[in-house]
Amino acid sequence: MRQTKLLGNKRARSRSPSPQKLAVVAVYTDGACSSNGHAGARGGIGVYFGPRDERNVSERLPADGPAHTNQRAELAAIVRALEVTKHVRERLLVHTDSAYSIGCATLWLAGWKRNGWRNSKKEPVANQDLVRALDAAIEARRGPTEFRKVKGHSGDPGNEAADALATRAIQTPTAAAAAADDWPTRRLGRMHNKQIE
Repeated sequence: MRQTKLLGNKRARSRSPSPQKLAVVAVYTDGACSSNGHAGARGGIGVYFGPRDERNVSERLPADGPAHTNQRAELAAIVRALEVTKHVRERLLVHTDSAYSIGCATLWLAGWKRNGWRNSKKEPVANQDLVRALDAAIEARRGPTEFRKVKGHSGDPGNEAADALATRAIQTPTAAAAAADDWPTRRLGRMHNKQIE
């Protein structure tokens, strides 16, 4: 099982080598959604490694699939960051303002898997397609993954940059977003189709 850790907490999944001995790759992720959860909602993701970094991502969520929500966008941004760094052996430190996403990765995932993707109320896990994608992306990484909660809209330069990328994505016209990169449709569409067996 691949290591995931919430910094500042004792919860962790670990596998050698010790993450303290590895170099750190820091990334900021954010999701944005206009008309959150309603018909016509548009979600976008922002992944920020640094100024002019070619790994930075600004993408729309696919139009086909579940209604766009901020939670879906936040999870999708983390999945995208994990995919971009899949072959990186260094420790990945994901900064996000989403307590929900961190909870999915570090607190609830193992229990949901044990319970057949059902929550404590015996209901199907919300955003299951993205939570499964998150789990698979963590497992696929060659290095450990850690999460750090940051306060949103508080002047943190990395968080503000990720937010700007996510906001730009939801403002991108649909046709242009699809032409720019088909990752959201290809990746999340496939996960949505496999959501509940």
